Amino acid sequence: MQLTWRRLLVLVPVVGGLAFWGLTAFRETDSQRLVRIQKQLAEGDHATALPALRKYLDEHPDDVKANFLAGSLLARTEPDQARTFLERVPPDSEDRPQAVRLLAAIALERNDPQSAKALLEQLQTLAPDDPAVSLALAECHLLMGDYEPALGHAREAAERNPARAHTHFLIAEILDHLGRVAESVEPLKQAIAADPEWFPAHANLAYALHFTGENQAALAELEWCLEREPDNVDLLRIQAEIVRDEGDLPRAKSIVQRALRGRPQDVRCNVLLGEILLFDNQPREALAVLEPLFARHRDNRHLTTLLSRAAWLAGDTEKAQQYQKLLMEQLPQRRTEP
Repeated sequence: MQLTWRRLLVLVPVVGGLAFWGLTAFRETDSQRLVRIQKQLAEGDHATALPALRKYLDEHPDDVKANFLAGSLLARTEPDQARTFLERVPPDSEDRPQAVRLLAAIALERNDPQSAKALLEQLQTLAPDDPAVSLALAECHLLMGDYEPALGHAREAAERNPARAHTHFLIAEILDHLGRVAESVEPLKQAIAADPEWFPAHANLAYALHFTGENQAALAELEWCLEREPDNVDLLRIQAEIVRDEGDLPRAKSIVQRALRGRPQDVRCNVLLGEILLFDNQPREALAVLEPLFARHRDNRHLTTLLSRAAWLAGDTEKAQQYQKLLMEQLPQRRTEP
């Protein structure tokens, strides 16, 4: 059948309408685009999702969910860009608490505890019972040197989540900063109870036990640690100190010499070896160990004291007097009242 012009004119709008319907029916809406991007992210296809998300944000810079997704995705790799996205998440958004967490984490990563603290205090009103918030506030105060508030927040975090080993370890670290090493024993034991194989907790417990004079318990912790890290210089030094205090000078000397093989210039190990040699009535050998240290550590009063004592015991009176004079010069000057 041949179409007349009239029929053709009638059909054109119909066909055109069908074509338009076909195009619009399969066109992806903005919400569908974002859902697709979220699915790609969930599947780990960041290489596809990230460019698509950036393009989406170019077109919709105020989309809250898209800003949050971009900020979350870039928080570690591009923190400055992530911060721009996360700051666009408004206070009434369900994603706001997590956005604030990420902003605080970025501030801490940038060594800006003041900004992190302000963000975390804001987050406290949104999640008042969250142990992670208390823990992060403790870390902020620790970085700022505010140890008492840090301790309070860390203990709050431990009460809310006692199973987290790192929180107990943080409490011990703060107590160490406060000069309350003896009190750090208990939180370190709690950290080990929560994570029995955590090496730093065992190592710090060995140090704290030695500090409090619980030498046998400290030795047990040191043995556990040295089975796993037999060449750990700092732990070998502590072990040598305890063995020396227990009176076994030959073994103490052997342990500290082993430590020095790993770190020959370690001042504390060399000073300890000098002490052991003096205890063992070997002043000349002690001088041979200690004197090379003096040029680089002239302000170390303990070293100067040992050198003076070693020189006296070795019969070198002139050298002993020189070190004694230097020791007097190292003493802090007394302030005189006007």
